[in-house]
Amino acid sequence: MTWMALFRKEVRQNLFLMGLHGALLLAVFAFITYHVGRLNLSMIFIGIPLIAGHLIAVLIYIVASMRREWKERTALIWMNLPHSGFTLLSAKLAAAVFAGAMFLAVTMVSFGLILHTADSQLAVFAVDGLGELYVRYAGWLFAGIMFGSIQLALAGLFIFVINKVIRPFGWLVGIAVTFALSWLWSEFTDTQLYASVAHWGPMLRVEGIPDQFNIDLSDAHGSVNESGQTLEMIYLGHTLIELGLLAAVFYVICYLFDKKAEI
Repeated sequence: MTWMALFRKEVRQNLFLMGLHGALLLAVFAFITYHVGRLNLSMIFIGIPLIAGHLIAVLIYIVASMRREWKERTALIWMNLPHSGFTLLSAKLAAAVFAGAMFLAVTMVSFGLILHTADSQLAVFAVDGLGELYVRYAGWLFAGIMFGSIQLALAGLFIFVINKVIRPFGWLVGIAVTFALSWLWSEFTDTQLYASVAHWGPMLRVEGIPDQFNIDLSDAHGSVNESGQTLEMIYLGHTLIELGLLAAVFYVICYLFDKKAEI
């Protein structure tokens, strides 16, 4: 069985969960459209947490996929396929990312269309430029949410695999290790040493944002211009380091899965 065959199998097995995901989005956007049509414009803002909620989408898909192998008693067969842990787990992760990215794209496009139709009426809330702002940064928003979603998915996958390595209460060990390492990394990224290494190659400067939008880029680093206005910056150096870190974490997960995990 090739990697692509494994990927297609995972997508097929995710179809029920994907159907639930799609049905939820359809119901919410039908609700928003209904109320916007009756000029209840505050309902538009339900779309914001709906988009942000996709941060946990890949996590849900990957954990559900892993849990299914043990629940349906197929883990023994699956783990004994003539493939490495990297091949098996990357197929599951890729299928989860595919589903998360697809539904995030659908959600963002749907929200954008609703904003476009109601943008002129949003002046009531003093956010009449929201549609233009959304279009300007939609690509970056999509990339940021997917990046965060993959980070959470790897954390969940690590905890799941640790639970199969350490018995009992492996999940507690996994959670403790995940939080401890995340805190240490967060502390390190706030140091001048890290800034001197990672803050190069600016890719995006966010400025001129109206105060009422109150946008906060969690992975960005701030700087202050001469007028005192805070400008959020995304650096290529920081992004490459984060990607390398994710690759290293996935390697560790695959190693533990190959060498230590038990049925």
